[in-house]
Amino acid sequence: MTRKSNDSVDKRACRAYAYHGADDAHKRASLERLAAELVDPELRDFDLETLYGPEVTADRLLTAAAVAPLASKQRLVVITEANDIPTAEQQAIAGRLERVPESACVVFITPAPEMDDGKPKRKDELHPELMGAVKKVGKAVDFPLMKDGPAANLVRELVSEAGKTISPTAAAAVVRRCGTDSGILATEVAKLVDFSGERRTITNADAAAVVSETIEEKVFDLMDAVGSRKPALALRRLHPLLHGGSKTEKATLRTLTMLARQFRCLWQARVLLDAGHRSIIPSRIPDDLRALLPEDSILKAKDWQQAKYMAQARNFTLDNLVRCFQMIAAADLAIKGIEGSITDPVAALEVLVIQLSTGR
Repeated sequence: MTRKSNDSVDKRACRAYAYHGADDAHKRASLERLAAELVDPELRDFDLETLYGPEVTADRLLTAAAVAPLASKQRLVVITEANDIPTAEQQAIAGRLERVPESACVVFITPAPEMDDGKPKRKDELHPELMGAVKKVGKAVDFPLMKDGPAANLVRELVSEAGKTISPTAAAAVVRRCGTDSGILATEVAKLVDFSGERRTITNADAAAVVSETIEEKVFDLMDAVGSRKPALALRRLHPLLHGGSKTEKATLRTLTMLARQFRCLWQARVLLDAGHRSIIPSRIPDDLRALLPEDSILKAKDWQQAKYMAQARNFTLDNLVRCFQMIAAADLAIKGIEGSITDPVAALEVLVIQLSTGR
């Protein structure tokens, strides 16, 4: 899988790197390139050592880094799940990282973080002291998920490498359905290639039949049915969201949270529509209107999401949206058993979807 990177390897690599961010597949590919550059393939068993974060101590890491490479450019020491190194040991490593010799390269790898209100949870990151120490002797390399355009280009590139073609719209559909994680995209493209058999062209229909939908895409499908005032269809699209492997109460609360967020975004889109904006072009949104939107506004959403929000917002007036928020609040109280006559969480959510779809 080819992808341009911002982490090209110098003739002699830094003594330390911190690989962090959401794209784990890109991290793995970058680490493999670094290993190929630094370590003699025949000496990997000697000059490349992998340590598991929870078991790492400052002494163990410095000892591993102090071993002289046999015949490689540098000895490579990789720490996986580096965020799980005990806090005290991270702080101890931070204070001693400058002792890593020039003959070694230490790579701290943290997995894709769980997000909380758009920010990574602290437990999924290196301790600030250790991150600061890495930056003093080396580099912190961020591996964010790609934007939609580059992700669609990657899909087309992977399909081409398999000897087939895919239209731009079908490639965009793949990204829309499964997101922009390069590892997931590679897996989904492999499924599409197998599914298409002898055909040389992969179509939109192939993507719809094979590529797994994200929860986000399923919520947009549900909102299409709600906005079109089709309660039966809305109920059919609700049920897959409730049976994703989570416990029933947890799944209903998660779905309710996503619905509430969706309506908050529709409110923002409706405000923009009422102000005369027929599409979202952030550079054309005046400051006074931008100030009305929350910090994590739809101006930061992906292009296809923005288009969906604007299209769906046309199905609602601001008064409609006020009533929808009231319905959502009542469903939240019912699901939590605080207020209301419906005690079954799934039934409460089904009633909510019917109310949203009919306006009653």
